[in-house]
Amino acid sequence: MRRFIPVYGGKRSIAHPYPEPAHRQIVEPFAGGAGYSLEYPDRRVLLYDLDERVVGTWDYLIHATEAEILRIPAVVKDTEVDLVEWPQEVRWLVGWWLSRRPSGCGPAKRAYSWDDQHAGRSNVWGEKCRARLAAQVPAIRHWRIFHGSYESIGAPGAWGPSTWFVDPPYQAMGVHYRESAKRINFEALGAWCKSLPGQVIVCENDGADWLPFEPLTTMTGATNRTRIESLWVKR
Repeated sequence: MRRFIPVYGGKRSIAHPYPEPAHRQIVEPFAGGAGYSLEYPDRRVLLYDLDERVVGTWDYLIHATEAEILRIPAVVKDTEVDLVEWPQEVRWLVGWWLSRRPSGCGPAKRAYSWDDQHAGRSNVWGEKCRARLAAQVPAIRHWRIFHGSYESIGAPGAWGPSTWFVDPPYQAMGVHYRESAKRINFEALGAWCKSLPGQVIVCENDGADWLPFEPLTTMTGATNRTRIESLWVKR
C-alpha cells in the first residue's frame, strides 16, 4: 500500500524495519500518514490525530468510493483550492499532494512549479495519483479515525489486544508540525507508553531521552544529511 497522505515525518518509506505487529489490531495515537498501518492494511486499524485536516482527510478516504475519488479533477493548476466548489475534505486531500514542501504546514492551496515540472508522476496530484488512491480505498474501509490526542484514548485495555505504534513529533525535530513537539509533555508520554498493554513500538530520533531508545536505521535526506531513526519496544 502506497501513501494516502504525504505528511511530514511519515513512516511509509521506512515501515519495514520496524517489528511486525503481534496483534490483529493496530493503534496509532499520532496517526499522520499512518505509514506503519499501511504496511499491514488488513489489520483492524484505529487512528488518532489532533490535526483536524489529517482526521478529515482520513475520514473521507475511509468512506469514499472509487468512483467518488475518480470524479475529483486530475488537474488543478493556478487555482486557489479554497475557492473550488469541493467539500473541505476533498480540498485537503488534493492539497496534501499539490506541494512537496518539507514542512508540517499542511495542505497547499494551489499547485506549485515543482508539480508543473513533474507532470504525470504519481507522487504529485494528477491522473496517476488519483487512480492509485481510488484503487486503494477499498482496502481501508474497515479502518477508523478519531480526532483527539493520545490522552483521549481512555482505558487502552478496553480496545482489546493491540499493537501500539507511537510516532509523535520528535522531541528535538518535531517543531515544524502544526501540533508541535513543544506542546508535548514527553515525560508523561513516556509513562503512558510504558503503561500500555500489549506490544508497544515507539519512534524517535537519535538523542531523544524520554525513553531508553535504541538505533533502528540510518536515513539520508534530500540534502544528503544523515540521521538515525531510533525506537523503543515493549513486547
